Amino acid sequence: MHQPFFQNIWDMKKTYLLPRLFNGSKAALYQTGCKETGCPGKGFSFRTGILAILCVLVNLIFTNTAEAAIAQRGSATTASITGTSVNVNVPSNIQQNDVMIINIEQGGNTTTDPTCTNWHLISGAVVDAGGKSRRMAVLYKIADASEPTYYTFTLGSGVSEGSAAMIAFSGVDQAGGFLVGGSAGGPFDVAPGAINAPQTATTTATANAISTAHANAAVIMLAGMMDGTAGAAYSSWSTTTPGALTELYDYNGGAESIGAAWATDGSTGTTGNGTVTIDASKKWGAILLALKPLSNPVPAITSISPTTKCAGDAGFTLTVNGSNFIASSVVRIGGSDRTTTFVNSGQLTATINASDIASSGTPAITVFNPTPGGGTSGSSTLTVNPVITGNTSGSAVSICTGTATTLTGGTVSGGSGSYTYLWESSASSSSGFTTATGASTNASYTTPTLATSSTQVYFRRTVTSGACTNVATAVLVTVNPVITGNTSGSAVSICTGTSTTLTGGTVSGGSGSYTYLWESSSSSSSGFT
Repeated sequence: MHQPFFQNIWDMKKTYLLPRLFNGSKAALYQTGCKETGCPGKGFSFRTGILAILCVLVNLIFTNTAEAAIAQRGSATTASITGTSVNVNVPSNIQQNDVMIINIEQGGNTTTDPTCTNWHLISGAVVDAGGKSRRMAVLYKIADASEPTYYTFTLGSGVSEGSAAMIAFSGVDQAGGFLVGGSAGGPFDVAPGAINAPQTATTTATANAISTAHANAAVIMLAGMMDGTAGAAYSSWSTTTPGALTELYDYNGGAESIGAAWATDGSTGTTGNGTVTIDASKKWGAILLALKPLSNPVPAITSISPTTKCAGDAGFTLTVNGSNFIASSVVRIGGSDRTTTFVNSGQLTATINASDIASSGTPAITVFNPTPGGGTSGSSTLTVNPVITGNTSGSAVSICTGTATTLTGGTVSGGSGSYTYLWESSASSSSGFTTATGASTNASYTTPTLATSSTQVYFRRTVTSGACTNVATAVLVTVNPVITGNTSGSAVSICTGTSTTLTGGTVSGGSGSYTYLWESSSSSSSGFT
């Protein structure tokens, strides 16, 4: 049974678009994508064209692959057998490493299982040794980077009728489980057993129990029987665990009915026998398979940027570089989740809140990948420096034109403990600051000789330490003009025992406010007191 066109569109949206739109927030995402398929001699339908256009648009917008729980890829494809070979279409949108499974029941040969290049037989069994000589076989293949539109299966000699159906699954650990026969390196959560085919007519087909090793394995039951009502041969698919199974197809291509159903098993251990009700007492074959879920990797951090911040800074975007990042990776600071954006498998960005760096410390940055698998990365440290305190630009001072002064800044603390200084000057106390002339990178600053009178110059000191910067309040250096008009009066001769008054000249310059000091000496050049 085929899904209608718009159901396929919905499948694409729910398995490709939604996990990305919600940033991988669901525990089980679908590992999907789009690929163009084609085969010589096959027509290009309107439906195929529209799907291809949608696939191109999806790939242009969403170029990253999300991690996946096991999910059905596309819909089951079916084919009627009328001779010794059969062409079966590959399910739509097949992707590399998907697992394809085909169920074939042929009439006319009980000894030869179907074959196709690169397809591997899981099991084959005789369903009915008499009458039409019916045989059921199940095969699988790991999808390559490019897959054809269909596969041709060679059947046994004498085959003249039968049914075939192919299904596919994404999110399978295609090399981390078991191969047929029990060797490591295949997609199965438990090594597949044999088809149960007792050649006894009953109204219930039974597949032997299997025991899953990993939670969220896909449990799949496949069945085949003689005859059967087209599209209604099977009902009530079930196991003990996970319970009811969802039917994937119920198909009769002429004289044989095949069917399949599946569910995700959230636990481990025995499934119990798989059972399905058939429409009449018939001979049948049935098998249970389990596909191993793809485990999310453990993330690793190689670097973060920035590595330091200053206490009290605003919130910021942290870049985390590393490996094994997935769409649902979450960056944590101090063990708390933060809003995370997946850039690619080697980079994430996260929103760090102002409250995360309100005080100094060394919070740990980690990345968490959810189950299945997953885990927490090693940590990288974000250093939050304490704010710088004690920074001043010295004291305001007035000097005379043609002289210099030294501004002594305050003793600072905080930051990383190592400090750099920058002195700047401006004619304004609030703007226009540029690097001051001379040795402007010391803790204290000596101005150059300031020769312009009646000038006000502002100086400020900026201290940087680690991720912290502090700009001190500017101080004013006033440059006064030289004092002029100062005299000590006129030389005078007086008689002993008398006094005289010396009248100094009228002065100007300086700040305009004057203080006076008269001194005397027996010498014109020294010894004044």
